[in-house]
Amino acid sequence: SSLLPPPNPSTAGANTDRSLTGTFHQSVMKFERVNAHLANERTWLAWIRTSVSILGAAFSFLALAEKSDRSLDWVCLGLGGGFVVCVGVTFGTGYIRYRQVKVLLHRNLSDINENFERLGVGHQGRFLFLLLSLTAALYFVGGAEGMLY
Repeated sequence: SSLLPPPNPSTAGANTDRSLTGTFHQSVMKFERVNAHLANERTWLAWIRTSVSILGAAFSFLALAEKSDRSLDWVCLGLGGGFVVCVGVTFGTGYIRYRQVKVLLHRNLSDINENFERLGVGHQGRFLFLLLSLTAALYFVGGAEGMLY
């Protein structure tokens, strides 16, 4: 005979039930966030697509430097180089944001800060605005006199 009291059937599976409930809750939370994970993937692909588009603009300016008037060569090369740098900035910003959102989606809602701890895109917008403004200025200066085409 044993010196231990017989197990109480009402408390015998309590610890197991709690761990199963916690595991089930985590599984449900992961399932509920599937749409957010998929949206994060689509956003990452949009950043890549934008980077490739900007790379096309960079190649256009670099090719234009060969065909333009000598006085505008350095401007075309500068803008082409600026767009190449913008490709790296765009790709890097997109990747950092993708990783940050992926980490956030694995946290509990109570652990997430108000600003989501994500990298902003203000720097990207200002840099692209500057490049596009310089492009418009180049078009008005060089295009009017037929130096660019």
